[in-house]
Amino acid sequence: MRFRDTTAIIGVGMTEITKHSGTTTYDLALRAGLAALADAGLRPDELDGVVTYQVRDSVSALEVAAGLGLPGVSYYNEIEQGGQGNIASIGDAALAIAAGMATTLLVVRAMNGRSGTRMGQFGSRLLADDWRQWSLPYGQTGPPQIHALWAQRHMAVYGTTAEQLGAVAITMREHAQTNPAAYFYGKPITLNEYLDSRIITTPFRLLDCCLETDGAAALVLTAAERAIDRPRPPVYLASFASGAGPSPAHPFLDWPEHSRMFTSYLGPAAFERAGLEISDVDVAMIYDGFTISVICQLEDLGFAPKGEGGAFVEEGHIRLGGRLPVNPNGGLLSEGYVHGMNNVVEAVRQLRHEAGDRQVPAAEVALVTGGEGARGSIALLHR
Repeated sequence: MRFRDTTAIIGVGMTEITKHSGTTTYDLALRAGLAALADAGLRPDELDGVVTYQVRDSVSALEVAAGLGLPGVSYYNEIEQGGQGNIASIGDAALAIAAGMATTLLVVRAMNGRSGTRMGQFGSRLLADDWRQWSLPYGQTGPPQIHALWAQRHMAVYGTTAEQLGAVAITMREHAQTNPAAYFYGKPITLNEYLDSRIITTPFRLLDCCLETDGAAALVLTAAERAIDRPRPPVYLASFASGAGPSPAHPFLDWPEHSRMFTSYLGPAAFERAGLEISDVDVAMIYDGFTISVICQLEDLGFAPKGEGGAFVEEGHIRLGGRLPVNPNGGLLSEGYVHGMNNVVEAVRQLRHEAGDRQVPAAEVALVTGGEGARGSIALLHR
């Protein structure tokens, strides 16, 4: 089955990003979904399916379908995944459309990630059974502790510095100053402020870690032939990849090399299927749950030689106006954390040339990643 350019994103929508939404994930999902439908110029009854992703912290796909008043559901799926779910859910919807199982699908992620279920919290429910007996008692309890291993290894092997990690955080915050919807809009930071932020888990400081926020983001996918004459320019899915390298179930025990992430395994296939080269990418939306993720993924994908990602970001190449602008919206570190779906929304806006002061000039191709560490996903989108 031919896949490239068989599906297109024709609408995107987001709610406000806050630390306390004061409402349910059901309400957030409907708000984002209706915004995406309005952006696409569609009514809810023109949808025939819904795909969601979550980690047992959100509303189901069928509840969203019922709340929007869909007359019927030809396809739905509820993907239980972490950060890689942004591209995995889009890929799932695109495959369903390409296979003729549905025509127009809503993909949505809604979460009360600060006022409700928080990714960084852990407690007695985390039992040290099976392989966890070798990790939980030693502090491998949550995402910061797990992904700190990648930072520790990269620093040990390549001499990456705290200042280089800080360059990622500072750049994302700088980009947020061009995005009025960003949580940290109007709040730039300096290197000294970064270095003075408290240690969370060595070597991560507070400002190395992404936000915990409430919000929802959604998009509408349809078959390419149905994307013509919509209110907004369609953005086509050239390829996607969702998977992992070896030992993805417990990567902090026997992952082969912690200076590399999933991108080193999935990147080549994603570019080959898209028929694109890294030089074709105009803007990169890198899943920045932690600062080290940007450095590692840029190296793994070939934008910087291995071990030189720290210098690449420190020299300003990922800034707006640089060689490869990364996360013009401010990313998960400074716009907000909608589990990576907000970065997909930004990629679409960049390719539609609707990003205002943060617009990457003449952007035609965007790369988006989801997840970090051992498991993740990649998509290549184009006008």
